[in-house]
Amino acid sequence: MMMAIYMNQLVTKGVRGMHKWLIAYVKQFDKDFPITAVADHTEYEIVRIIQTCCLTNTAYSTGTSTPSGT
Repeated sequence: MMMAIYMNQLVTKGVRGMHKWLIAYVKQFDKDFPITAVADHTEYEIVRIIQTCCLTNTAYSTGTSTPSGT
């Protein structure tokens, strides 16, 4: 029972992390991140892609796994 609660907290933290970066992406680029374009990646990889986009001020371009312009 204790393990299930702990795992639930870890999952919730991960969701908050992705949510935080998705909100940052929307605020920065005034459009939604194309999450369906990266559906084959893990959650960690998706968050890293969004972070890279936000930190380099480069919107994501579909068809690649890196921000456009790199």
